Amino acid sequence: MIQCGIRRNLRYPILFIVFTLIRRVIKFIMEYFFLKNVKLSYLTISFMIFFEFILGNIYSCIYQSIDTKDDKSKSKTKSDANKKGINKIKIIENKNKDIKRPDHFRKIFLLMFFSAYFEFIGFLSRRLITINDSNNNYDEFNAKYRSIEILISSLLCYFTLRINIYRHHIFSLIIIIISLIIVFLYQFLNEFRHYKTFLYEILNVGITSITRAFLDTTEKYLFDMDYINIFKLIRFQGFINIILMSILYIFDKPRKEIINLIKLSNDNYWHFWNPIIVVILLIIYAILSGYKNIFRRYTIKEYSPMSRALAESIIDPFLIIFGFIEEMPDDNFYISTITICSVIMVFSSCVYNEVFILYCCKLEDNTYKEISKRAKLNSIRNETLISITDKDEENN
Repeated sequence: MIQCGIRRNLRYPILFIVFTLIRRVIKFIMEYFFLKNVKLSYLTISFMIFFEFILGNIYSCIYQSIDTKDDKSKSKTKSDANKKGINKIKIIENKNKDIKRPDHFRKIFLLMFFSAYFEFIGFLSRRLITINDSNNNYDEFNAKYRSIEILISSLLCYFTLRINIYRHHIFSLIIIIISLIIVFLYQFLNEFRHYKTFLYEILNVGITSITRAFLDTTEKYLFDMDYINIFKLIRFQGFINIILMSILYIFDKPRKEIINLIKLSNDNYWHFWNPIIVVILLIIYAILSGYKNIFRRYTIKEYSPMSRALAESIIDPFLIIFGFIEEMPDDNFYISTITICSVIMVFSSCVYNEVFILYCCKLEDNTYKEISKRAKLNSIRNETLISITDKDEENN
């Protein structure tokens, strides 16, 4: 039997999925209708980093001003109460407002720097890899193997954050591994003539998945152990990424993208205002990416890196189907096998994150829903025992 184990406070994963979808639509419109064969990978990354840095600064300033207003209002009410003689009890206050963090400043700084570095490498690897030197979309190829992220994240969280792996986790990970092996072998046999490029693509996907898992786990550690504010972390990561991105513009390729964007207006089939539309779409895409990454971090903080991997992989079957519609391959068995395996991997990720709970082979034992049920039953039993003892005392 399968039951739904959806918890409360799902706004962050839902918003993360919504912004991811809208962002992909904007990207499709920009690439399909306006760019066609022109690639603006470096410009896309630059816009994303710049606007994420701006959003981090804006929200960190907003939250800082809210905190100062709260402190002023608290001190004002306290002084008013003291003047009126209402507050007779002396309250012990901690003069140091900063929470004591278990790690040293140097360790926190290094972890924040590595998180920025992992994010930057992820930006580059996901946008600069060209599949088979053709026009194939990297997102559609990555969608077939995105479940690698949940495997790596679960192992990293187990060894670094001591997040337990229970029976339903092991079951879902085994199913994901089997599905990944089937997809890999079938694609390898299907593209045996170009096996070197295919293996190179798989290696790139593996590097991207590892960097994403390290990024999520590092951020989770900073949020849970060192109590780092999300927007201060975004501001710091944006600052480091701007420095790293500016170094890349020493080379010719990033500068050529700006020249190619300007040249779009000189082509016969382009109108003079098309580069302006591309820039506007880049700004919209970058802002959506900034909000998507904000909700990604909130999802990691409130849940786990594995929940983030699930939220992003939910739309993978649709991306794969969309890719098949564009390519129109002749092998129907190949289409059905890849699609079914992707659906199974998403379902297994849902089992891992307890969206679906399987009531068989004791897979439900350590799920959040069953633990909360047992806690309620124990509290009811304790209440009944207390009421029985109270009645016995009254009778005595």
